[in-house]
Amino acid sequence: MSDHLDRVRALCQMMISANPGDHFHALGLWIKRVEHARVWAELPYSEGIIGNPETGVVHSGPVTTLLDSCCGMAAVAALDELTLCPTMDLRMDYMRPAKPGLPVLAEAEAYRVSSSVIFCRGRAYQEGVSEPIAHCVANFIRMDAQVAGVMSARLDPLLASATTCLAPPANPPKQPGQISSLPSLRDAIFVIQQQQQPELLLETLPYAQLLGMKAFYQEGELVLHLPPSKANIGNPTLPALHGGAIAGFMEMSAAVHLLMTMESVRIPRVVDFSIDYVRAGRLEDTYVSCSVVRQGSKLVNVAITAWQQDRQNPIATARAHFLVD
Repeated sequence: MSDHLDRVRALCQMMISANPGDHFHALGLWIKRVEHARVWAELPYSEGIIGNPETGVVHSGPVTTLLDSCCGMAAVAALDELTLCPTMDLRMDYMRPAKPGLPVLAEAEAYRVSSSVIFCRGRAYQEGVSEPIAHCVANFIRMDAQVAGVMSARLDPLLASATTCLAPPANPPKQPGQISSLPSLRDAIFVIQQQQQPELLLETLPYAQLLGMKAFYQEGELVLHLPPSKANIGNPTLPALHGGAIAGFMEMSAAVHLLMTMESVRIPRVVDFSIDYVRAGRLEDTYVSCSVVRQGSKLVNVAITAWQQDRQNPIATARAHFLVD
């Protein structure tokens, strides 16, 4: 067992350190501890993960990436063979916003392993596990023995020189300066809404800038665009986008959609987010469209679809609830 866990630790550290500039580096995310079927990780506070520049509060997308990564490695640590486990689906429940200036910590466990699926759950927190920021449940595909054997054989040479000593990325992301209140942000959002210029809105949101998001209108419909970027890679062997980057892109797209179609000038706060990964997101242009399923006095339910070359063949679908004014 210890040999397998050492290989898992080496895999974790290789993913953190072997591909500078990928999504792990962009966020500064790292795995702190690995045990059988359990993993602990950390997301340091940095400029790029800020979702609301008025308050400096962390966007929910990086928290989703943190828990997706933590659960994914817990799934790997629950097996006897070393193989990667693609995310099938993930649900996030957000209890409270992450406080500015503090790292976000996470712990996850694989609580059941079947012949085809690995069931995981996790939580993110800052000052204590009794006050979680978010809970998640996630399911991962368990590769069949033949595929797992091939993948293990491919990973072994890569891990030959990898260290089992877990450590954060060598070059951490930029820390923000002092966060001050920006009362003009709401005025700016109002003007952007009136002029229907979503690109200007994206320029005000640090996390949208970290992802590299763009926006345009197509036949009157707002479409969000994620150009291919190394900073969003999760699997360098394909290469493929990190599942957390896709989820964060979709969450942010939904918030932008609401800001551009509603009268509220306050950034919507996500309550829950559920995503199904239909196929791997390759390193190519990715697009998202959103539609409001139901709007109440406080809550809005949004359907979100992400695709690449063919809109009729999405790479992921999601639903989210947002609190709005």
